[in-house]
Parts: sequence; structure tokens; C-alpha cells
Amino acid sequence: MVYWQLVGWGCFLVSLWLCRSPVGWKKLRTEKGYQHFVFASAIVLFCLWALKAGIREGLDIHFLGMTVLTLCHGPRIAIWISVLPLTLMVVFGLLPFADVGLYAFTTAVLPALLSYGVFWLTYRYMSHHLFIYIFLAGFLNAAVTIVFHICVVSAGYWVSGFMLGQILSITT
Repeated sequence: MVYWQLVGWGCFLVSLWLCRSPVGWKKLRTEKGYQHFVFASAIVLFCLWALKAGIREGLDIHFLGMTVLTLCHGPRIAIWISVLPLTLMVVFGLLPFADVGLYAFTTAVLPALLSYGVFWLTYRYMSHHLFIYIFLAGFLNAAVTIVFHICVVSAGYWVSGFMLGQILSITT
């Protein structure tokens, strides 16, 4: 493992520890309907992440993925739900085990926290209307999260020297 992978694992494990929720675990154990909702959400997220739709290798775009998961479950549960798709990606050979921490932190934790932040700002400062929720807390939130995710991953690639700057920059 290289330095960045260890940092990613550390950040991901710390965020999982900070996001632990005894209420969420109790609800997951006792309510069958919620169990189905959580596992269906995890499978849909796995399908989105397995598609690998993106600009370049490693710069994947998942429109509305973690944003919808965060809006449906909240950021703490959404981060824990992302563990199942990550495990499936490792089992099916779509993601090396060493990269799971960094991938999870940049693809699940940071987008979930940003999505919740945008939702909170929308809820706090805008009127409570269905269209405001759909367009600002949903679509605009997802767009901001995608841009943030791509910038974080691109900056990580640039700093680590994994990809050349010419590949990451827009060429005409």
C-alpha cells in the first residue's frame, strides 16, 4: 500500500466510526421494510458504481447516486450503506482492496457530507416547497456534488502523479 491508500483507509475508517448510529442499527434489525429499503439502495448504488461511466478512467460520474442515498437515509446511514457496494466491488474484482479506503472516502463520504450540507442550506434558507426541494436539494445538489467529486479525485490524481496534467486538463 502506498501513502495515499493508507490515508484513504484511515479517513474512511474514522468517518465510519464517527457515523455510527445505535438508532439506525436498531431500526435495521427490527423493521423488515427498512431492511429491504437499505439493501435495495445498496444494490442500486453498486449497479451505478459498477457502470464506470465517466470522463476518463478513475473520473467516474454517478449522477444522483450518493445524493439520493443521502437525501433518503441521511448522511450517517448513507455512508454505512456504501460499505455493501464497496464490498461487492472488491468481491467481483472491480476495485482492488487496497484502493477501497480512498475510493470510499472520495466517492461516498465526501459526497454524502456535501449533499447533506447543500440540503441543509436549502432547507434552512429557502421556502419549503416541493419544487425547491426537487430542483435545489435534488438536481442542483447532485450537480454540485459531481463537480466537487471530480475536482477532489482529479486533485488527488494530480498530487499523487498518477495521471499527467495534460490528461486531466481540457484540451481543444
